[in-house]
Amino acid sequence: SFGMMVVVGNATADEPLSWSKGAVPANAVVAVVMKDKIPMHICRLPMADKTLHPGKLVNGNCYVGYEGKEIKMPLKDAEVLASSAPTGWADVKGGKVPAGALKAGVIKGVAMHFCVAKHEDKGFQAGKVYKGNCYYGYGGKEIKTPEIKLMGLKKGAAVAPAKK
Repeated sequence: SFGMMVVVGNATADEPLSWSKGAVPANAVVAVVMKDKIPMHICRLPMADKTLHPGKLVNGNCYVGYEGKEIKMPLKDAEVLASSAPTGWADVKGGKVPAGALKAGVIKGVAMHFCVAKHEDKGFQAGKVYKGNCYYGYGGKEIKTPEIKLMGLKKGAAVAPAKK
């Protein structure tokens, strides 16, 4: 189970998440380890409507699902999520976000959360939960799925990321 609910900001004892502009910090959150053993980190990008949307950092680029498309920007234009506390992933059924899921931001007054979801046979992809579904960028499109894993804080030992 998760620990307390946390809003993303600058890392403190009560709020362990922070964002690093244009770089992957040593304590970057790993969404999944891809089959080539390379970690996929969580990143976020600013969108035209002035909101920040989380996605995945792969091969030096941040990919975010937004308004039906996959938006791609280089690491220098993105922020990478870091945590001073261990995080983990929990399965979610029926779109219900449990207490303890980490908030990724807010869109039009509705909370977003961090998610990973399985994409066909391509492994897990990182994105955002919004209104009960995980949205992530893949193949130039924004993909929507209700079958998701949400990120929360783990109590105790460090947590291994989801395997692809």
